[in-house]
Amino acid sequence: MVFSRAKIDRAIVMTQYDLGGFGHPLGFREERCANSKSLHATICNFMCFAAKKDANGEDNPKFVNWEGSSFKDYVAMCKSMAKFCDASEKEAIKFIVLEMVAQNREMRQKLEIGEMKGAPYLEEIIEDTVTGKIILSLAEAFEIEIPDEDFSGGDEVKSEERKVKSVLLVKRGVSKLDSWFETNRFKLFQAIRQSEAGYDVDLEPCGSPGVVGFVGHDEVEIIQYAD
Repeated sequence: MVFSRAKIDRAIVMTQYDLGGFGHPLGFREERCANSKSLHATICNFMCFAAKKDANGEDNPKFVNWEGSSFKDYVAMCKSMAKFCDASEKEAIKFIVLEMVAQNREMRQKLEIGEMKGAPYLEEIIEDTVTGKIILSLAEAFEIEIPDEDFSGGDEVKSEERKVKSVLLVKRGVSKLDSWFETNRFKLFQAIRQSEAGYDVDLEPCGSPGVVGFVGHDEVEIIQYAD
């Protein structure tokens, strides 16, 4: 057996633990979403824990390192591993991947509103980054739909009804600082993308033109439609 179910299960448990609060090698546990380096390590470690060794502890000939490999080759490895997983393992991996995406997005939001200072290991979820290669490969192999909020360069504003052009910030969301909200309350933001959760907006009204931020549906009022 090339892939070990026991190692896959162990990787799932370890990754779930680290996503809830990274277990630092020095013996302490960080808070959830504490820093970009820990999230990056958690994402990279998952497939190493799950697939680097076979059931006998020998090197897995199908293992592909995220460093120096093509996106196509990484997807192929993830698909090979998926064939060894049962329904419960596939479901667990789905939740892991979605939590990786959620934490990536949460950190990017914190950077935008000044709640986090510096995140050198935080990468976009696109095929050309390590983070994107791993997450998108797992998503393709395990048939996981990545939500629009991952900032991976989705389509322009979408809606089954009408496209929204601009929104007015009227309410503080749970991820926003009081000071940021009070400074930007009643400012008009141009919508870039639209999802079930809210809108990606241009932060030009905050003094950061071209920088993308996020506001939830419950935080804003629609001011103008595109059509």
